[in-house]
Amino acid sequence: ISSAMPAATLRIARTVSDGKVSEITYLTESPHNDYKPVISPDGSKIAFFRTYQEDPSFFKWRSSICVMNADGSDLRELTAHDFMNTEPYWMRDGSNRIIWSRMVDADQGQRGTYVYWTRADAKPGDEEQISATNWEWTNSSLKDGRIFVKKRDGYFLLTPNPGGTPRYQEIAYPDSY
Repeated sequence: ISSAMPAATLRIARTVSDGKVSEITYLTESPHNDYKPVISPDGSKIAFFRTYQEDPSFFKWRSSICVMNADGSDLRELTAHDFMNTEPYWMRDGSNRIIWSRMVDADQGQRGTYVYWTRADAKPGDEEQISATNWEWTNSSLKDGRIFVKKRDGYFLLTPNPGGTPRYQEIAYPDSY
């Protein structure tokens, strides 16, 4: 750990273990916290979100969606950190896209959560909103490109339609285990 880095900083790491001894390799080093790493379907990249401002209200957090090679090299931010960008997932349809939820506070626009996506080689500002309403939360996706979303109190498969209205197919989702 670098002496310039706060001790409480959360980083992305890779661990190799033989069951008795673990070897930890830190892949990120930043004065900011890194959360929720997800490995791309081909294993070559890791997406995660990095916070620049944390607050008791998640709507006031400021974070960016980041991507890097699986070895920690070529770390890039795919979004600016003007909003709470959180919970990245890789699309499983071969499009090399990352989906996530963006939380918008009332002082930034219409309060709510929105589903966004961008390509892994994109730059901040290239992201697109793919949800139709302001209360959607993304989860994983299917190989055919549909995305699991929670929309208010229901669960749906969202079929993105960039530039148009997405399609929603309501699905049953058990509320208990």
